[in-house]
Amino acid sequence: MKTMILVILTAAITNNYVLVKFLGICPFLGVSKKLDQATGMSLAVIFVEVLATAVTWPIYHFLLAGKVDFTYMETVVFILVIAICAIASLISFPHL
Repeated sequence: MKTMILVILTAAITNNYVLVKFLGICPFLGVSKKLDQATGMSLAVIFVEVLATAVTWPIYHFLLAGKVDFTYMETVVFILVIAICAIASLISFPHL
């Protein structure tokens, strides 16, 4: 029983992806009081994450890690892509 409680606490606190990586923490803290706003924000976050992943994968594999190694620019390029995707989601879904 003690082992099971330890596993659950470890999974909930130490290995919690949101708390460890701080991914999605802003929507979680910002609009979690009202269900409709939280649902809209969660859909926007999912949209941005999927779109950013679909855009950054080919950028990384074909441009940054191509014949000339530009992987040192990875963080800057990914931040720019995520910012552009977030702005695109605001333009596409202004009611969120």
